[in-house]
Amino acid sequence: MLVALVLSWWGDVLLIPKSKKVFLAGIAAFGLGHVAFAASFVVLGINPAAAFAAAIALTGPAIFLGRWFVGKAPDELKGAVSGYIVIISVMVALAYGAVRNGGDPTILVAAIVFYASDISVAMDRFVKRSFTNKAWGLPAYYGAQLLFGLAIAHAAAG
Repeated sequence: MLVALVLSWWGDVLLIPKSKKVFLAGIAAFGLGHVAFAASFVVLGINPAAAFAAAIALTGPAIFLGRWFVGKAPDELKGAVSGYIVIISVMVALAYGAVRNGGDPTILVAAIVFYASDISVAMDRFVKRSFTNKAWGLPAYYGAQLLFGLAIAHAAAG
């Protein structure tokens, strides 16, 4: 999880500039961060049936979000946005699988909150720039990071 948090930090840094290439690098850093979170959940141990059920449940929202955001993304970002939606959906599904296998429930809460914060970023970037997106998205993002840190602390203490 620590690697994932560091990659998220790089994603933050890379999303600051307005350049599409740098934004793409930020998407890549966050995508790799979500892969690292997902890998950490697998290392913790997952319930495969629960993870699969969660993946099925997340398919509808992923398709909806994909149609909404990918349709509005510039051509050079469409593939990255599509891949990102898949990666974060898999991360949430694996978080559910980890919790169903006895993992700390904080993991799932953090994953869902992170998923929601990414929706605010996509809305702000591809739908309409708005203070409202940042007003709920930034606290959700930083809250998710704190929750992941809390899960690490619980694991280290337990």
